[in-house]
Amino acid sequence: MDPILKTIDEALKKKGLSDAAASRMAVGHPSLIKNLRMPRSGEKRYNLPSLEKLAEVLDLELYFGPPRDLTPPPEVDVDGS
Repeated sequence: MDPILKTIDEALKKKGLSDAAASRMAVGHPSLIKNLRMPRSGEKRYNLPSLEKLAEVLDLELYFGPPRDLTPPPEVDVDGS
């Protein structure tokens, strides 16, 4: 499955939103996610401004770049505690 759509599906389930409801909240019409699911020439086409708005609705971060270092920060003692 497409990793973007998988993340959207998980967030929709967590928020209890339908495709249409989340689409309306993000861009004002119910078809955004429906359109993302439709293949075009064998691939999906993503509109970044719309994805950014959808990410806000679904409490997701839209990120494009090199892999992030997910190492937890070191623990620091402040005043011996």
